[in-house]
Amino acid sequence: MGAVSRLGQFDEALSTSLARTFAKQRRGDLVWRAERMYALEILRKNNYLQTCDPVSLQMAMLDLAWSGLSLNPTLGLAYLIPYEGQLTLKPSYRGLEQLVYRAGTMRTIQTALVHQGDFFRVETVNNRRVISHTEKHGPNAEVIAAYCILHYANSDVPYVEVMYRDELDAVEQ
Repeated sequence: MGAVSRLGQFDEALSTSLARTFAKQRRGDLVWRAERMYALEILRKNNYLQTCDPVSLQMAMLDLAWSGLSLNPTLGLAYLIPYEGQLTLKPSYRGLEQLVYRAGTMRTIQTALVHQGDFFRVETVNNRRVISHTEKHGPNAEVIAAYCILHYANSDVPYVEVMYRDELDAVEQ
């Protein structure tokens, strides 16, 4: 089956889906048409995604409408990921940030990379982890760590998480 006819099956699935009705009611017709076009463009550019079940695209788009995220590649909030012949919607870290902000569970999320040559220290002060970080690296310095500081909406105590290079490499794999 040719790529054009396969894309037609996906377009037909989107045109008749519950996701279309729900998204149009929740976010408006213009937003639905834009998301439909993003989805079809993603599929057009990736032949492997076209082997997935068109009905799974309906479910992924329903998830997209429910979450309020977007497939807009410029925003990078969510992606269509194939899993065992099914398209699934996966939010990116940016999408997850947006969801927790909307839910009201976080006040701020701060993330940073630590490079070779930076001043970086993690301490425990009064049972709280404290990070000191001053960027001093050159233009091609290697990343040696990353950290995140979360400020929950219901707490004045920040949550601090640090990952060193070996941990970052393991997650990437």
